[in-house]
Amino acid sequence: MECPGEPVRPIGYQAYATQYLTGMIAEHRDAAARITCGEDPAAVWTSDRSEVPWMHEISRRVHVSGLQHADAAVKNWFASLTGARKGRKVGAPRFRKKASSRDSFTIPSPEAMGPRASYHRTLDERNGPISDYRHLRLAGLGTLRTHDTTKRLVRALDRGAALRSFTVSRSGTRWYVSLLTAEHAPEPQPTRAQRAAGVVGVDVGVKVQAALSTGELVDNVRPGARATKRITRIQRAIARCERGSRRQQALYRRLAAAQHLVALQRSTAQHALTKRLATGFEHVAIEDLNVAGMSSSARGTLEQPGRNVRQKAGLNRAILDVGFAEIRRQLDYKTSWYGSRLHVIDRYLPSSKTCHACGTVKIKLSLRERVFECECGWREDRDVNAAKNIAAFAVPDLAVTGHLAAGRAERRNGRGDRVAGPPLEVVSDTVDDASRPLRREGPPVGSNLGLFPHSARTG
Repeated sequence: MECPGEPVRPIGYQAYATQYLTGMIAEHRDAAARITCGEDPAAVWTSDRSEVPWMHEISRRVHVSGLQHADAAVKNWFASLTGARKGRKVGAPRFRKKASSRDSFTIPSPEAMGPRASYHRTLDERNGPISDYRHLRLAGLGTLRTHDTTKRLVRALDRGAALRSFTVSRSGTRWYVSLLTAEHAPEPQPTRAQRAAGVVGVDVGVKVQAALSTGELVDNVRPGARATKRITRIQRAIARCERGSRRQQALYRRLAAAQHLVALQRSTAQHALTKRLATGFEHVAIEDLNVAGMSSSARGTLEQPGRNVRQKAGLNRAILDVGFAEIRRQLDYKTSWYGSRLHVIDRYLPSSKTCHACGTVKIKLSLRERVFECECGWREDRDVNAAKNIAAFAVPDLAVTGHLAAGRAERRNGRGDRVAGPPLEVVSDTVDDASRPLRREGPPVGSNLGLFPHSARTG
C-alpha cells in the first residue's frame, strides 16, 4: 500500500504473476481436482467470477501475455497523464467486452510452434515432424492446416530467424495466426531499377485512390461503397429479429463475414499500391495528413448545429474507405524492407494550390476544380499536379539538380531533426523552382535487427 500523498506506482506484470497469478492458478487446479474426486461443486467452488474453475486448463503463457498487455496499457495511461507520452491523450485501461473486443490471444516462446516443429507435449498421432508448407504446430493447439503457404516463414527460419511468439485472432468467420520472428537482416540497398525511377510523389484522394507524379491515376475500388446495400439489408434484418434468437445470431455471422470481405478487398488494394511504390522507386513522398481531423463529424451541438452534415458524413465514409493512414503505415515499413526511403512533407504546404511549372500559389482552389490551370499556361489534373509538388517539396536536391549528394552527410527531416542517409545517386526528370519553401523527412536510423511478422490463415 502506498503512503498518502505519494504517487501511485503500479506493479509490473512479473511481480503480479508471482504474487497473484500463481496462487489463482493453484486455487483453480485444487478446486477442479476436488470436484473430480466427487466433492460437491457448490461447496468447493464459491467464486462469483466464473461458474467452474478454468485457469489451470490454459497455458500460463497466455495469462502472462494478457498481463503484459495490461501492463503496457497502464504504463501508457500514466505516461500520457504525466506528459511523457506525446500525441493524443490515452484513457484509463478498460476490461475487454465480449461484444466489442476482438477475439485473440498471444503465446510467447519458448513453446512448440512453427512450420517444422517436431515434437508436442501431448502424446498423439500429431507428434511427427511437418514436411509440407501447409501445416503449423501451435503449442497446445496442436497441428493445424493453414490456408496460406508457410514457405516464406520456412525460408526465414532457414536463414537463422528465431520464433518469438504467435497470435491467434478471429476476424469475421475466419481464424488467423501471426507468427513473430526476429532476424538479423542487412540494410537493404535500392536496386538499379529503383535508382533509375528516382522519386515519386503520391497524392491520396477519394476520387482516385492515389495520383502519382508520373501522371498515373490509381483507380479507387471503393469496397465499402459497393457493399453498402448488402450490409444495410443484413442490418435491417437483424433489427427485426428477436433479440438473442438463433436467426439473429446467424445474421450477425453473415454481417461479420460481409464486413470482413470488405476489409480484405480494401487491404488488397492498399498492399498492391504500397508494394508497387516501395519496390519501384528509390524515394516515395507523401503528405502528413491529419486523417482524424479530416474525417471528424460535422454535426456540431444543439446550440450550434453543423452544416451539410449528411454530405460530410458521406465524405468521411469515403476517406475511411480508402484508408489514408493505413497507406502511410504500410509505406513506412515497406520502404525499409525494399531499400527505398519514405519522405513525409508538412501538411500545411500548399501542394494542391501551387503551380508545378512556375511556382505560383493560388489564393483559392475549390474542390470542384478538377483541372489545375495557371496563368503561365500550365494545365494538368489537380491531383497529378499536387503529386508532382509533393515530390519536389520532399526531395528538393533531387528535384533541382537531378541527384542527391553522395556520402552519408546529415540532412534535416520534416521535423527539423538531423538524420543520416545512405549514399544516394539517382537520376530524375523532375524539375522545380528552388526558391519555394521545401521540407524533407527521412527514415529513422536504428539497428539492423528487424522484426518481420509472417501470417498464415487457418482454414
